[in-house]
Amino acid sequence: MSDQRTNLEGRIRRSLELRHRYYRMIGAGITPVLGKPATAPQINDFEATVGIVLPASYRAFLSICDGWKHWEGDAHLFSLDEMLVGPYADWIKRWKVEALRRGERVVANGLVIGGKLEADSGFILDLANRSPSGEAPIVNWELHEIARYSDFYNLFDRDAEDWQAIIDDEIRGSDS
Repeated sequence: MSDQRTNLEGRIRRSLELRHRYYRMIGAGITPVLGKPATAPQINDFEATVGIVLPASYRAFLSICDGWKHWEGDAHLFSLDEMLVGPYADWIKRWKVEALRRGERVVANGLVIGGKLEADSGFILDLANRSPSGEAPIVNWELHEIARYSDFYNLFDRDAEDWQAIIDDEIRGSDS
């Protein structure tokens, strides 16, 4: 687990640095904030409460930061507690009921790990499509599937690529 964690820490740090750089470039008052690391007992308790075994890459993410405020603007990656109690937990329940009614199985049957209040969009672990290693794809959902990532390593690799492209476009646009 320590190699996985170290590997993921670098990816998370890169994504965080790129976000900070972009928000400074455009003068946005957004500050992404990583949550404190979750402990193994906290992760185990969450798994017991929700009745699932979390994918190894998500466990590694939680051991680095239990949640990420302002992951994408007003959207957050939720802490374990936020998924269980409070306004985010209530929103998740409402969204899952609506998703089931609309036949959106990924949302209805997955574990919602991020989003923003009152928007039917977020990040979901697609538990119905686990790999043989136990990883569950992460789905970026906004009225439908926008993107799918095989695990948290893939999510952060692609996230850094996307933020770098956004920064490069901003620089090219300011040079014109």
